Amino acid sequence: MCVLCCVALRCLLAAPGGRAAAQALPAATVPFAVGVSGGAAMRATGVGGAINLDAQLGAEVDLHPLGGWLPAVVGQVSRPVVRGSVAGEREALGGLRLARSVLSGAAARQRLVFGELMAGEGEIRYLGKGMAAAQPPYFYTLSHSVVWAAGGGLEQAVNVQRGAQRAVRVRVQLERWQTPVTASGHTFAASVGVEWVWRPSLGGVR
Repeated sequence: MCVLCCVALRCLLAAPGGRAAAQALPAATVPFAVGVSGGAAMRATGVGGAINLDAQLGAEVDLHPLGGWLPAVVGQVSRPVVRGSVAGEREALGGLRLARSVLSGAAARQRLVFGELMAGEGEIRYLGKGMAAAQPPYFYTLSHSVVWAAGGGLEQAVNVQRGAQRAVRVRVQLERWQTPVTASGHTFAASVGVEWVWRPSLGGVR
């Protein structure tokens, strides 16, 4: 059976137009494309009114479109470069993104709206002498947390050349953190950021 399949395939490619047809398979058959991103975000930590300026790095794998939706597996690392005098949050998250094109025709998929759900681990550093726990007499200078995040935003392509794409992305994100310094044992952080996105090969996905 395997021999017959091989013979049939060779005959198909040898037939007039067969090889051209094989080479003309649409680029959309490529299952995924990889992208990287970097940017900055303003973060309200939810701890003592602290505001951080974060540096962010990300990576993503764009999967095959599904009924007009563009799914992706995403990862993101954030580190504070300006922490103020109260607290600083750092995190590593991973999750899923769903995007959809705003435009149609030749400009399709060059402007996207998207939503994300992510989870991961985070660390809060309480600056100075630390921060009092909700149940004294303890003070904390460091705590770790599971982080849950939901967000969304807009992505605009600024250059598409030779299969590569460069884009600007604006994202708003809300996160839930665990912390021993609040009576509830948790807090919410919010951030607004701008990123530069580079996809070296669209792979027919976007």
